[in-house]
Amino acid sequence: MCWLLAAWLSLCAGVSRKTVNTVLRCLHFIITTIVTLIYISLQTSGHRLATATPMVNIPKDIRTVYKHTQLDPELIRIFCCPSCFTQYPADSTLRKCTWRKSPKSKPCNTDMWTSRHTKTGLKSIPKCLYTTQGLGSWLKFFLNRPKIDECLSQAFFKLQNPNPIYQDKMCDIQESPAWQSLRGFLTSKYHLVFAVYIDWFNPYTNKIAGKVVSCGAIILYCLNLPPEIRFLPENVFIIGMMPAPHSPTIWTISHILVSFQRAIAEFDLPGKIIPTHSHPGGITVAIRIIPLIADLQAIRKVAGFLSHAAGLFCSFCNCHRDDIEDLDYNSWQMRDGATVRAQAAEWKNLVTVTAKETLARQTGVRWTPMHDFSYWNPTKHVVLGFMHNFLEGVLAYQLRALWGIGRTKEMVKKIAQILDDESNSSVDTEEYIQESQDLENEAEQASQHGSATGLTEDFNDMDVDDIGEESINYDEERDPTPTPQLFIPLDDGEDEMDEDFVPQDIETAFNFTPDQLGNIRNCIQYVLLPASSDRPPRNLGEASHGKLKAHELLILFTVILPLVIPELWWRGNETEIRRLQSFCDLVVATNVICAYSTSNVEADIYMDHFVKYRVSIQELYPGFSSMPNHHYAMHGGDQLKFWGPLALLSEFPGERMNGNFGQVKTNKHLGDMELTMVQKSACKGRLEGLLHDNQFTNPATQKLAKILEPRDVFAFMSTPETMTGSQIAMALSDGEPLSKTHYAILVKYMNNSGREYKSAYTNSRYPSGTLILPTRAKCHSQIPFNNTTFSCTKSHEGQSHIQFYIPGGFGGTWETGYIEAIWELPLEGIKQCFLLVRKHQALSPAQNLKSPYHHFPCSLLKTKLVREAPSDHIYILEPRHIITHLSVYKRPKGTYGIQSDMLAICWALNRGRR
Repeated sequence: MCWLLAAWLSLCAGVSRKTVNTVLRCLHFIITTIVTLIYISLQTSGHRLATATPMVNIPKDIRTVYKHTQLDPELIRIFCCPSCFTQYPADSTLRKCTWRKSPKSKPCNTDMWTSRHTKTGLKSIPKCLYTTQGLGSWLKFFLNRPKIDECLSQAFFKLQNPNPIYQDKMCDIQESPAWQSLRGFLTSKYHLVFAVYIDWFNPYTNKIAGKVVSCGAIILYCLNLPPEIRFLPENVFIIGMMPAPHSPTIWTISHILVSFQRAIAEFDLPGKIIPTHSHPGGITVAIRIIPLIADLQAIRKVAGFLSHAAGLFCSFCNCHRDDIEDLDYNSWQMRDGATVRAQAAEWKNLVTVTAKETLARQTGVRWTPMHDFSYWNPTKHVVLGFMHNFLEGVLAYQLRALWGIGRTKEMVKKIAQILDDESNSSVDTEEYIQESQDLENEAEQASQHGSATGLTEDFNDMDVDDIGEESINYDEERDPTPTPQLFIPLDDGEDEMDEDFVPQDIETAFNFTPDQLGNIRNCIQYVLLPASSDRPPRNLGEASHGKLKAHELLILFTVILPLVIPELWWRGNETEIRRLQSFCDLVVATNVICAYSTSNVEADIYMDHFVKYRVSIQELYPGFSSMPNHHYAMHGGDQLKFWGPLALLSEFPGERMNGNFGQVKTNKHLGDMELTMVQKSACKGRLEGLLHDNQFTNPATQKLAKILEPRDVFAFMSTPETMTGSQIAMALSDGEPLSKTHYAILVKYMNNSGREYKSAYTNSRYPSGTLILPTRAKCHSQIPFNNTTFSCTKSHEGQSHIQFYIPGGFGGTWETGYIEAIWELPLEGIKQCFLLVRKHQALSPAQNLKSPYHHFPCSLLKTKLVREAPSDHIYILEPRHIITHLSVYKRPKGTYGIQSDMLAICWALNRGRR
C-alpha cells in the first residue's frame, strides 16, 4: 500500500521526487517503529515468538517503486542528428552527420557530440537522442487488463453482429464505412486498429527569453476500444517524442517516421505472439495504423503533400490554388490513393533534388515512410482535424477578418497568415522567420561581392542540388521549366498572401457598431452556462484577451451568438438579413461537423449550408479572399460519410495530451526533457490503469485504490451494486422527508413507468411483498451524468436548465425546463436518482409569431424563446431522460416586440450526443 501511495503522490499529485523519497523514508521509519513496539509488547506479555522483529520492505527511492511495480515503460533512445534527425547505430562514433538530400548535395555536417561535466570528469555524449517506447512491452500491459480484454470482445462481437436499426446513424468510427472496410483485417479481437496523432507543442508552454521550442509527440489511440475509455492516458500509447528545439521539415520528417514505421510494421499480419488476460500463454496480436489525425501542417509533412502555397495544394483533390473560390464540389477531381502512392514512389526513386522538386510541383506529392504501409491509403486514411481547420480556421476568420472583431489596419495581412492553414503555430512562425533570416544573410553576403545582377548570376551558377526546399516556388507555372526563386520560402512556411485579400480601404470593411459589439459582450458576460463550458472573454475584440481557444470559438458560435445575433439583424435591411442568413448557415455547418453522431443525411446538410455560407461571404465581404481552410472544409461532407462523427477523431484529445506533457516536471534541459515527459506520462498511464482496474488481491489495497482514484471509468459496462440491508437502512435514515405533494407525484411517476409502488400514506393493508415507496430521500444539490454535472437551480443556475426527453413520450419528444430538486432513494436494493424539473413556460401563439426563432433562417439555430416566469407544469425525470444543458440568456420585456420577460435558450451543447 505504501508503494501505491508513493507512486500516486509522484505521478498524479505532482509531488517532487525528493519529497516522495522523504515520505517513503518516513513511512519506513513509522511502520518499523510500530512493528517493533508491537513485537516488544508481545514478548513482554509472555508470548513466545519464533523469529526476530520482521523487516519492513519499503524502498527509500521512488524509482525502485516504479521498477518493482512494473510502472516503468520500456524506453528506447535512438542516436540521431540534432539538425536533420537522421538516425545512426547506438555504437556509432561518427562526429558529424553525413546525410545529403541527394548524392550531389552538400552533407548536413552537423556536430553529433557535445561534452558534459560529470562526477568522473568531462564526458562526450550525443547531442540528440530520439525517445521511443517499446510497443511490445506496452501491448503486454494493455492486453493483460481484464476490462480491456472485455471491451475488445464486445467490439469484435459488434462487428460480427451489426444492429440494423442504427445503420443510418453513426455514433462512432466502429459504425462507419471506414470500419466496415477493415473487415478483412478485423478477423480477431486481437487485430487492433490504431489512429496515429502527430502534433508539435512548446514544452515550456510559453516563450522563454524570446525563444520558441518545439517537441513533437507521436501518439496512438486504439479504435477497438469504446469512446468512453479510448482517450484515457492508460489506453494511449506514446510511441515517440521528437527532439527539441525545432520541428522537422518536410524533408527531415522521414528520418523520424522511419523508426515509427518499422515498429508498427513488426506487428502487421500475421502478427506476433503476446500474452493477454484471456490467453496468458500468448496469442497472435496484429496491428495496423489507419487514420492519421493531424492539423494541416502535420498532414503535409507526415502524409507527403505540399503546402497550400503550391499549385496542387490539397491532399484530397487536384484543385489548383487559383481555383480556391470554386464551389462546384461535384466537379472536383479527387485524388486517388493508388495514383498518389505511385507518384510518391516515383519521387523517391529520383536522384537529384531538382528532379524531385520538379515532380512534386507537378503532382503535389512527396514520399514519406507512411507510404511503406501497403494497406495505408494516403487520401482516404487522412482525417482533417476540425479543431484547427474549422474552429481555429473558418470560425476565427469569420470573427476577426470578416466581422472585424479584433481586426486592425496593421494586422489585416497577419490575420490571414495566422488563421490560414491550422492557425499556424508559433513553431511554424519561427521556422519561417529563420528561413527569411537565412535568405537575408545570403543576400547580404552576395551584395558585398557585387550588384543584384551579380547575385542572380552567382545563384544560377550554384549546384542546383544545394538549393533547399525553401528556395523553390511551387506555384504552378505556365512555363514548365522550374525556376529557383531566392526570396520566396513558400513550401513548409507561411502562405504567400494575395494582394486582393486586403480591402482597398480597410475603413470600408464590415465592422459591428459599438452598440452591437456591446450587446455581444453583454451576452457573453451574462449568459448562463454550465461550468464545463469555456466562456469566451467578456472584452471580446480587445487585444488584451489574446487569441481565442478552439473550444471558446465553438461555444461562442454555437451557443452564445445564436442568442444575440438575431437581435442585431432580424428586422434590419436587406444586407443585414443576408448577413443573418450567412451566420445561420455557418452555425448549422458548425453544429454538424462538430457533432458526436452523424449520418449521410447530416453530411449532405453540412455541405448544403457550408456551400451557401461560402457563396454568401463572397457577396457580403468583397475584397476578402477565401482561405485554404475554406477549401479544406469543403471535404468535410465526405469525411463524415466515411469516418462517422469527426468529434471522436478530432485533435482535442491530443491537445490535452500535449497539455499534460507541458505539466510534467522536467529539468528543462533539451535532450533530457523529452525522455522525462515520455517516462513520466507512460508511468502515470500505467498507474491509472492499475487504479481503475483495481485487481489487487489485498482488500485493503483495493480500498486504498478507490480512495486515490474514486472515478469508475468502466461504469458504462457495469450494473449498479446491490445494497445490503444495513446500507438501505442508513440511506433512509440519512434522507429527508418528501413533501406529500412531491411524494404523490413520485408515486404516480413510478406507476406510470411500469413499476408498481404503493403510497405509504394510505390506510390500506397491503399484502406481503408489496412495494411501498419510501417517504424519505437523500437530497442532492448536483449529480454527475455522462461525465457532466447537473445541478439544482439554487446550487448552480447555469447547470440547472436542461433539455430532456418526456418520460413515456412518443418518438423521442422533448421539452426544456430547470431542475428544482434531486432525490436519491434506495429502491429494490439499488440507489436510484430522480429529478424534479419545472418546465419552461411557452410563449403564446401570437408572441411566438414575433420570435425570429419561429421563422427561417433562425429556426436552424437550435434556439427558442420562453417566458421567464415559471410554469405550473413539473416532470419527474431520471438521469437517462436528460439530453443536455442549455445556454440561457435573459431578455427584457419588449425584445422583438414581445411584452414579456423572456429567456432565450439554446440546446446546441448536446452536439448529437443524445
